[in-house]
Amino acid sequence: MIERAHPVDLAPQLLAEVEAVRRLEPARAWELLRPSFGTLSRCSSPAEQGTLWRLRGHLMRALGRAGDAVAAYRQAERRFAIAADSGERGRCAIGLVDALMYLGRYQDARRAAAAGRRALAHAGDRAALARLRMNEGNLHHRVDRPDRALECYRDSRRALLATRQRAGVELVEVNIANCLSALGRGREARRYYRASRDRLLARGDAVNALVASYNLSYLDFLEHRHERALEGLAEVRRQAVARGALSIVPLTALDRAEVFLRLGAHHDALAEARLASVEARAMGLAYEHAKAELFAALAEHRSGRSASAHARLERSLGAFDREGNDLWVGETLVGLATTVWTEHGSRGAVALLAAAARRFELASDPERAACALALRARAQVVAGETRAARTTMNAATLLARRRNSPREQ
Repeated sequence: MIERAHPVDLAPQLLAEVEAVRRLEPARAWELLRPSFGTLSRCSSPAEQGTLWRLRGHLMRALGRAGDAVAAYRQAERRFAIAADSGERGRCAIGLVDALMYLGRYQDARRAAAAGRRALAHAGDRAALARLRMNEGNLHHRVDRPDRALECYRDSRRALLATRQRAGVELVEVNIANCLSALGRGREARRYYRASRDRLLARGDAVNALVASYNLSYLDFLEHRHERALEGLAEVRRQAVARGALSIVPLTALDRAEVFLRLGAHHDALAEARLASVEARAMGLAYEHAKAELFAALAEHRSGRSASAHARLERSLGAFDREGNDLWVGETLVGLATTVWTEHGSRGAVALLAAAARRFELASDPERAACALALRARAQVVAGETRAARTTMNAATLLARRRNSPREQ
């Protein structure tokens, strides 16, 4: 009689097959793992179960299922805790922080990062700490704190170089360039982007090289090279679709919408924003979806479609508020104040602009807070509230004099 191989005996071969394809073909990797996942998990030790659940988390994240990824990483943490393996438990935080960020659960992500740092420091795993630090930087960058993000990325780069992980250095250098770009240091940023892109291409990593090209196009926009930015983003989109790099695709439409808004091409901006909204929603990208709705609302408002714009802004406001993103709540409140001002007069915008300023202060962004207060003062002047406008403008001036801006280094 021929005996069947026990599932556990087949596990190493199966996991090797999954690991071989998971980065480039996550859907195929999940189809390989899914049928045997339950059986393997039941027959494995706690440490092996932790490895299985973490792998599942990686696949769910790659497939855009951030909620399922969080659940899988939490399960992995529990298994590694039972196995008393602090290093492996800490490594779960790398993907967990990223998944929580995409769900807009920023406080949870910060707590997960802190716990992961402690576990990895205890285990002495500097390589994993470098990767976790990079994802912490992504978290700060998400809420427009390039100053804090840059500190994380530089820490990560130092650790990667110290542990000779050259492959990770190019990726973190793209993120460093993102921060330099946001801080107005375009020449430095461009140098980082180009060097990283060229090294990634030389190593055959076309998808991550495409991320560098995408950021170069956005830098063109920041430096007012609008037509070049539009062409570059369109080319990145074509390549991303061809290579199956789906996470980049909605971002190109989102950024093209922003460029068209700057150019006053409201019809084109609305078309791109709608496309970004549909694609981001299909991928479960709540932040990008809310941002696309905001851009669509601005385009509609400037095209005279205030009712539709107001409804979109209300949806974006709710989404950003649920995820605790004070900065983009503030931006959306400014947008709402603009539509209210147009439809009902400046008096109705005064309270909304005050609320926007408070949110910007909570986000530690005095520049935006000062701008919101300046707009509020203008609304008060138009409404005939001259004395109140003077008080508001004094508060705006005090904020503008601060030297702790996230965009000053």
